[in-house]
Amino acid sequence: MAAPSASRDRSRQTRTFTREEVLERLEQLQTEGSDIEEDDTESIGSEFECTASEIESRSDEFSSATASACDDNSDASVPSPPSSDGGVEDMEVERDPREQTEEEFLDILLQPWNENFSLFPAIGDFVADAECGLHVDHMQEHAPLDFFNTIFTDNLLDSIVFQSNKYARETIDFAAILKGSIFQHFPQENGITKTDLLGFFAICVHISLVHKPCVSDYWSNSPIMQTCFARNIMPRDKFMMILSVLHVSDNDLFVRRGQPGFDPLAKIRPVYEALRVRYRALYTPFQNICVDEAICPWRGKLGFRVYMRDKPVKWGVKFYELCESESAYVYDFEIFGAVPGVSNKPVDVVARLSAPLLHKHRTMYVDNYYCCPELAETLGAALTHTVGTVRANRQGMPPQLKTTPLPQRGGVQAFRQGAVSVLRWMDKKPVHLLTTSLDPRVMQNVVSRNNPNNARLKPAAVQDYILNMSGVDKSDQLMSYAPLHRKTMKWWKKVFFHLFTLSMLQASILHEKFHGRKMPLRQFVEYVGLGMNDKYFLCVAAEKEAAQQAAQQAANPPVPVPGADNVNAPLDAPAPPAAPAAVPAQGQAPARAPAPAAVPAPGPAQPRIPPTPQSRLVGASGHFPMPIGVCARGNDKKYRQCHVCTVRAKRKPTARLRKSSMQCAKCKITLCDKPYQPGANAITCFALFHTIKNYADYE
Repeated sequence: MAAPSASRDRSRQTRTFTREEVLERLEQLQTEGSDIEEDDTESIGSEFECTASEIESRSDEFSSATASACDDNSDASVPSPPSSDGGVEDMEVERDPREQTEEEFLDILLQPWNENFSLFPAIGDFVADAECGLHVDHMQEHAPLDFFNTIFTDNLLDSIVFQSNKYARETIDFAAILKGSIFQHFPQENGITKTDLLGFFAICVHISLVHKPCVSDYWSNSPIMQTCFARNIMPRDKFMMILSVLHVSDNDLFVRRGQPGFDPLAKIRPVYEALRVRYRALYTPFQNICVDEAICPWRGKLGFRVYMRDKPVKWGVKFYELCESESAYVYDFEIFGAVPGVSNKPVDVVARLSAPLLHKHRTMYVDNYYCCPELAETLGAALTHTVGTVRANRQGMPPQLKTTPLPQRGGVQAFRQGAVSVLRWMDKKPVHLLTTSLDPRVMQNVVSRNNPNNARLKPAAVQDYILNMSGVDKSDQLMSYAPLHRKTMKWWKKVFFHLFTLSMLQASILHEKFHGRKMPLRQFVEYVGLGMNDKYFLCVAAEKEAAQQAAQQAANPPVPVPGADNVNAPLDAPAPPAAPAAVPAQGQAPARAPAPAAVPAPGPAQPRIPPTPQSRLVGASGHFPMPIGVCARGNDKKYRQCHVCTVRAKRKPTARLRKSSMQCAKCKITLCDKPYQPGANAITCFALFHTIKNYADYE
């Protein structure tokens, strides 16, 4: 029996080679071959040249020897590849036939598309490490709202509040605001607070769960349309004001189209980048991941609007998303915005999204929009498997697909080049699949979902693709259960609320991963909305308490201690000497101590009027009632709706709606001189408007 050659002894150690190492090895072989005589060139070249029948015979001999060695679990005699003259040299190799040597692996990679599937696959198996899984252990509580707050962080909310106030002060002309405008509710002193934004988002969650034809219907007084959740948080005009001034980017940094540095996504860029960072930081996928497109509905004019015929919503802004196949968690995403300098080639998009997950032997599932031999080679060099449907006319596909006749239904044709294999399976029509992880010749019994008694053979690679490619589609399906789609004139607001809904879904997946039990998405969204509502009222109560304490300190300043002229004196300084008591003159009676002041009897508590710095209060001159005027028909007085009564009637349907012929001489607002409610202690609407800041909430 012939002994193994010395070169095989030196290369017996198993290795996995990248594409660069293979090319370097080929250059080395070419360099060594240039020093050999011309007569020996044919013998060297014949080592890599063989006919199709020789390849098939070599594959059959190698497969039978491999099967016998694996079944007997002992050393076996494996036939060597056929020589150039067609003979077979018998020799015994003392090693596992599944091991790859350098010459064998190079021989396989150098072969063009063929049907030799020995030593396949060439990439190792996935091993989960400590980076995979959930990373939210720093939370104090683990309620649904806490998981949402880990994505929409306080820093992000502070940034939105700052940019919204900045945008409002730059664009709103407060001197020209007309009566009845929603911008009358903008607080010019402090602007929108984070508490206001929290209440705004709580109403947005309510809108996503309870669908009505129009936004104003959530504040409707109609018995058939009335709901109290939104009106208990804030008035309708205040909500519409926040929605109008909502802003997330700095307009000072905006670059117009056509100028250097133009960014089409500048209006949404801060929130877009912040959410991408949070998604990647909170969870790392396990083995199976997929890349696909999603869409945010938009039919307005936009430079990067796309049409996708296979989506339920055809027109909109396209998202590239990388998801975990099992949970549909979006690990990373990109918005197709035609950004200058950013390549949108499918291979480049997949490489950018999957960059942090490479070199871990994961499996990437893609559809025929991305899948091609170039992508499989690129991911294979990064130790990542590729499985995906592929178009038969892609560049680099096997030429045998054009010449080989189609098989019968259920038949499979498979070809391989290096670590990439392509199969054609005949179902109702030909299905082409590219894979680097599974042997395309392996078949599997699949039971029909509609008819459990009907089972048929299907390639295992096709079934694996069906089970793991639906991550992005599952994410879109779950988002449709609690949508927040409202008409708007600004595309970036549509994308913002789409990301808001996506973050709600992401938080529900994190909640499920942490607790180990599944909660329906609508129930999770409901709990988040209730948590926002409770937190909003707690913040409002804390702000009112702080304002009352500040008002009490301003109304009752501290009384200085008599004799303590130096307020900055140290605490341990000696007290000033007391004044000597007056000594009565001889023959006079001593002076009596003053009688204590009489304490008034306790009575009913009167409502305290908090001070306010607004110019409409009584402290300023000119706020006096005066007639509105007379009608053009004669001397009859003009009557208009009282402003205070109208505001109160919007909040309380039972409140009286009255008219008046008087208005404020300075404010030019119609106010009646009757008490706003029955009672001896009730003040008139005119006094209520000019003495109490939040007159609409006064009871």
